[in-house]
Amino acid sequence: MEEAVPKQSIAFNQKFGDTIKYDSYCNGVKYLTNVYPGILEVCYMFAKNLIYLHEILKEEEDNDERCRYFNFWITDHVKKKLKTEWNDHRYITSILSGFYGVENLIRASTHNNNCHFDYKRYYCPFRQEYPYDKGD
Repeated sequence: MEEAVPKQSIAFNQKFGDTIKYDSYCNGVKYLTNVYPGILEVCYMFAKNLIYLHEILKEEEDNDERCRYFNFWITDHVKKKLKTEWNDHRYITSILSGFYGVENLIRASTHNNNCHFDYKRYYCPFRQEYPYDKGD
């Protein structure tokens, strides 16, 4: 049975606003737009959420927990897209490595963000549950 994504992750679904702020971070995934419609919008949300993570989850004081919620959110979001809209699964690693590249650009340009997109730990296309337990 699939577990619900933590309620803290709901805050990540807010729209990103002005795409110009995030466009340079998402250049590396633009080539995927023909195969995965809407991937730029997901990338803009990813970039916005990572940049403003400390504000979006300000009630969560533990930065490691913020990062975990962020990772749960993007993993769940991509998995849902792959199940419903993105039917071509040949480039899953390109999607994930693209978001990893976005994360690296953001981390290099901001000094207050040390959250890591841990797709190797959290993403498995066949896994139905999420490793919410801290010991996982």
